[in-house]
Amino acid sequence: MLTDEAVSALKQNNFDHLLLSDLIAHKGFQRLMLDIAVYASQAASLSMVQNNATLFYAREAFRLAAGDTESFESRTLDLAVVDEDRFVREAIHDDMDMILADLQEKHKLDNIEELKEQTREAVMQQMPALPRKLPPARRSNSLIYCWSRYKCQQIN
Repeated sequence: MLTDEAVSALKQNNFDHLLLSDLIAHKGFQRLMLDIAVYASQAASLSMVQNNATLFYAREAFRLAAGDTESFESRTLDLAVVDEDRFVREAIHDDMDMILADLQEKHKLDNIEELKEQTREAVMQQMPALPRKLPPARRSNSLIYCWSRYKCQQIN
């Protein structure tokens, strides 16, 4: 059930309702919501804390037995430790990335690439040529004048 604040926000017309509908109907939305619930409840934290404690114990036992503090094995155990908060947030981020890519594909303008190129050219025609120095590997007294992303001329 939605809260009164959520219903009020949905009644406002300052966002794309079709986009919201497509978000909710997306095949990855349920997983996203489950991952957010796991994150909010910190349910995965208990398992990760247990796993991390086991890794810390194994690392210390290995270091005592081996008599050293740094080795390939002990460093491997260090890197195997999982930050539980970060791990779940990254899973949520991955869910969102997949959903957003699909929504962008579905809602993009048919001629977006043509519009991008026209916009680039229009902006570059309004700007004066800018001198740019050569990269450090090719440094000299030469200047490069660029009047678009693809059109540059070297002046000696």
